[in-house]
Amino acid sequence: MRLECGYSRKDITPDGPTYLSRLGESTKSEGVHDRLYCRALSLYSRERFTLISCDLFALSSSTVKALKEKVATAISIKPSQVAIVTTGAGSTPLTTQIRGMPNPDESYMRFIEGAILESAQESNSNLSRTTASLSTSRVPNITKNHVYQKKADDSIVSLHVRREDGKRVSLVNFASRPVLGPRNKEVSADFFGYTCRLYEESGEECIYVNGATGDISPTGPPTFEEVAEVGKRVFERSPREGKDIIPFVFSNEITVPLETRTLSPEELRASEAEISKYLGSNEIEPSTGLSQGKLAEIELKWLVEAQKTAPSQIESTAMALVLSPDFAIAGFSGELFSSIAELVKLGSPIPDTAVAGFANGYAGYIMSDHESNLTAFEATRAYRFFSALPLSKGSGKRVAKALLKAITDAAERIDPDDQPND
Repeated sequence: MRLECGYSRKDITPDGPTYLSRLGESTKSEGVHDRLYCRALSLYSRERFTLISCDLFALSSSTVKALKEKVATAISIKPSQVAIVTTGAGSTPLTTQIRGMPNPDESYMRFIEGAILESAQESNSNLSRTTASLSTSRVPNITKNHVYQKKADDSIVSLHVRREDGKRVSLVNFASRPVLGPRNKEVSADFFGYTCRLYEESGEECIYVNGATGDISPTGPPTFEEVAEVGKRVFERSPREGKDIIPFVFSNEITVPLETRTLSPEELRASEAEISKYLGSNEIEPSTGLSQGKLAEIELKWLVEAQKTAPSQIESTAMALVLSPDFAIAGFSGELFSSIAELVKLGSPIPDTAVAGFANGYAGYIMSDHESNLTAFEATRAYRFFSALPLSKGSGKRVAKALLKAITDAAERIDPDDQPND
């Protein structure tokens, strides 16, 4: 089976001070520590697909939908054959609405749109015949499940493509939140960018696809030294070669409307009492690094909005990209808990299935019903910064089912009689 691959990288570093993607941190950046990039990987074998990864925290679902349509028109494919993912890096310009923060800068958003379009067009214009291999490994002791206080899924999956012109590209999937926290004021792609930079210094391109990070955090301190250490560990633990695969390109995308849950007057009153307890508190909330008092001030704004008319659904998407009988990527427009990723991996018909978060938009944290009843910040308070209402029960299971259907439907198009290079 013949595979063709194209690649492009565009600088998306802001020119000057910018608001960073942080809860409640409405101060602007103070310089640039390292450059930000938009990277595109275009693949062709049976079908075409373009995957674009941006060194950003998140893009809204509506922004991504419009961008996918423009990209698809520009390179003559369907919007469902385009995926735009972000890494979840918080030390990057604000590009989606966060309660308590200013609106994203319109000029920077136009700049991002142009870079995404250019990278998609360029990667499709330099397609070259390619061979591909797959490797799996582990990166132990650099992440933890901070909700359950246990060992995190430390698996890393890498797709390696070797073009006839000698150029090499690796797609890397490893799940972790960024290292840097709110005390950092410099623009940075965090360890995701550092990993890619090490690939580039070795003569190879890299496209980073983050995993299910909802409950997964780095174990080390939020410093640039730790950024370098984690980035180096991920790079070193990802083999440069793997098992050769029979390449295909089959993709699928499913719209997943997630129902929200209306809060009763009693719940709203209880929420107000809970929020009021934190006003003026200097205690640090560990998931955000901000004081409880600062978070409570923003949550009072949420309380006012929550009593108004709010959307009963949040639009999101599940996507799948099947690249061989052995390898697939399943992505969702939200920050998945690792339990959701485990359901997908266990149920997938493809042995090595990489799960991606922050794919084609952002619908907040996606977790199981059990996890939604926990006292963790992600379960009880985080939605107040991104939407007006919490998701209804069963949302995590619906997302897992949608991802499995997307994979299964795409995998059914594989012809078992296909052979390498036919």
